Order: sequence, then structure tokens, then C-alpha cells
Amino acid sequence: MGKIADPVVVATEAGREYLACYGEDLLSAVLYGSAVSADFDPRRSDVNLLLVLRRVSLEELARSAAVQKRWLKQRVSRPLFLDPGYIDRSLDAFPIEFLNLKLRHRMLLGADLLSPLVIRQDHLRLQIERELKGKRLHLFQAWLDARESEKHLRELAAVSLRDFAALFRALLHLRQIPVPDARAELFAAVEAAYDLQQQPFGALLRALQGKNRQVLTAAFAPYADAVTRLAEIVDSTQTAG
Repeated sequence: MGKIADPVVVATEAGREYLACYGEDLLSAVLYGSAVSADFDPRRSDVNLLLVLRRVSLEELARSAAVQKRWLKQRVSRPLFLDPGYIDRSLDAFPIEFLNLKLRHRMLLGADLLSPLVIRQDHLRLQIERELKGKRLHLFQAWLDARESEKHLRELAAVSLRDFAALFRALLHLRQIPVPDARAELFAAVEAAYDLQQQPFGALLRALQGKNRQVLTAAFAPYADAVTRLAEIVDSTQTAG
């Protein structure tokens, strides 16, 4: 499939097919991720669906195998299958993931189970710290392999910035600051909220969008320093439940 002119239209059509497959066992169909943001790329981005079933099992997943296969060809990813019990029992384990679902989703069918979710600040802070420190280690190791190749540097920058975007929405939520939609505005908001000098995240994003290898290479050191600083700040942050 080429350009996706309207991801909502595509997702709605897919949702109807899943409803035909599951009937009353499908409680909700939700469009989430870049397709409900200003960052959606009509030529490259996939369409992401969340399906909430009464019960998730291998047998239930297999019921829609043919539908999944058909929509994969249309750049609709395999759905994220959840059930209400899993959601209720997993908010403490995956607060960042559920926060991002809550912040960036559009209902297609059924009940909205995401908007009412309550994400505890202490759970969120702990996962942010863990993710920041883990991604920092990965960034440092990956940079050693990528630094001699512009292609590999660009790949590292693209993946790293993409992965940090979800964390940055959580970082703003941790300080009860409104979360911007567009990625550049999101980075700027985090830099301001956490007093990060020289706009290190925005600088790497601009370098990635440009064509100057020296500018891209130079942007990595302040970017890595900023990730380290964020981890230190979150580590020392005190939160209530």
C-alpha cells in the first residue's frame, strides 16, 4: 500500500472487520499512536489498533488470523489485544505504556476504557527512572558501533528519538504539565520543564532532518549528557501515589 491519506478511515474499516469477526466478544476498538498525532507520516507510518476482548487467549487471537493478515498488507499492524482484567492489573507494571495509550487514542468502536484510567505518580516515576537508565546504557553502547558511519548514526538517532518520545510524555505528566502533540514541541517542553540547556533533544532532531554529518555527530554528546541528567533528576524526585 502506498500513501495512507486518512488513517482514521483505514482504522475504522479494519475495526468493522474485527467486529464482524468477534461480535459481542469485542468490547472496544481503538486507534492509537502516531495515527492520532501530527507526527503521522502518510507514506511510512503504520496504523496501530488496540482491541479489547472479553478474554484474550491463543484461540481468540487465532479467530482473527485471516483479518490480521489481510490488513497487514494495508499497513495496519497486528492489533494489541488486551482484556479488562489485564488492564486493571497492569497499570502498576506498565504506567508509561498505559499513559501513552490514554493520551493518544481515538475510539473506533465500543466503550472507552482508556480515558478513565488513573496512573499513579509513584509507579510512573519508577518506570521512567528504569527506562531512562536502561536506554542510556543502550545509547552509549550503540553509539560506539554507529559513530563511524553516517548511515548508522542516523538510524541510531531516529530510533532513539522515537523511543524517548513516549518517555517524554510521561516526564511531563510527572510534573503535571500539558503534553504537546507534535514531537518537536514535546522535546521543547521537556527541555524547558527540566531546565536542559542548549535544547539537546531538539538539536538532534534538527540534525537528523538535515544533511550535515558534522552537525549530526556533534549533537550526540549534549544529547547523551541530557539523558544522563534526566535520569539523575528523576532518581531524586519524590512522588506521592
